[in-house]
Amino acid sequence: MDEVVILSYWKKYCQSSAGDNTIDAIELKNLCYDLGVYLYEEQAVVVLGNLDLDGSGTVTYDEFLRWWRTEHKFDKLASLADDEMQKAISYFQYFDVDRNGVVSRSEWEALHADLITNGMLDAASGPESAWSELVDEVTNNIRFNDFLTWMGLANC
Repeated sequence: MDEVVILSYWKKYCQSSAGDNTIDAIELKNLCYDLGVYLYEEQAVVVLGNLDLDGSGTVTYDEFLRWWRTEHKFDKLASLADDEMQKAISYFQYFDVDRNGVVSRSEWEALHADLITNGMLDAASGPESAWSELVDEVTNNIRFNDFLTWMGLANC
């Protein structure tokens, strides 16, 4: 992802901070979601803890960018081209109305149908087989990161 895009999202969340060009765990969570990776609150706190070198409870842009650029973080998403990834992110976020990083079965059916309508999935692809492949057994929802991985594997 282009650094100009990353910086523009950074500024969106940095402005809601204390004005010191840093972000906290909640802003980090939202920033990552806009950039294509959903972090649960616990994950955002852990990431922040690893990045927050001075113990301030916040992260600078340079700290964030260094972490964001590390290869091991998001290898499973690398198969999606940037424009395809942005489409997939937009679709999921549109149907994830409460921005909790998951879609329910009914939301999935609408999302799946929309992907077919807009040519991002083959019409022969049924929502049931994808649901059973993607559903998280504990929450009975499809998680954002799993959806993006699946979109990459589906070569959409």
